Amino acid sequence: MEKDKVYFAKKFGVAERDIAPEFLPLLKAFDAVNEQNLVLTEKLKGSLTTHQHRYENTPPLTALLVRWGWGVWVFAIIIFLAFFFYILSENRKKLERLESVIQYSDSTHTYFIDRRFYKTVNSKEKKGIEFTL
Repeated sequence: MEKDKVYFAKKFGVAERDIAPEFLPLLKAFDAVNEQNLVLTEKLKGSLTTHQHRYENTPPLTALLVRWGWGVWVFAIIIFLAFFFYILSENRKKLERLESVIQYSDSTHTYFIDRRFYKTVNSKEKKGIEFTL
C-alpha cells in the first residue's frame, strides 16, 4: 500500500499524506484503464485518416467536384454520353426501319415480311434475300 501511495504521489505531484487509503483501489483501476487507453492509442496511430479539403478561393464547380469526388461525375457523364450516342446511332435507325417492315399475324401468331420489302437474289456474287427498305 505504501508503494502505491508513493507511486501516485509522484504521478500526481502531491504529498503522500494527502492520498487517502480508501481511494487507492479506485486510483489503481483508473490507472489500469489509462494504460490500456494509451496502448490502444498507440495501435491506432497512423491507421485513421481524414480527408481535408481547402475551399478558399475555388470556383463553385471545382468545390462541388472535389467534395463529391471526380469519379462519380465522370461516370455520370460517360453514361449520359453513351445513352445519347445510342439514340443517334445509325444502326438503331436502321433497326427501327426494319421493325416497321416486319409484321405480326394475330391469327397464326407469326411474324412475316411483306413481299414488297424484299427480293430474292440468285447470282454468282450473291444468293439469298435482299431487303429493300
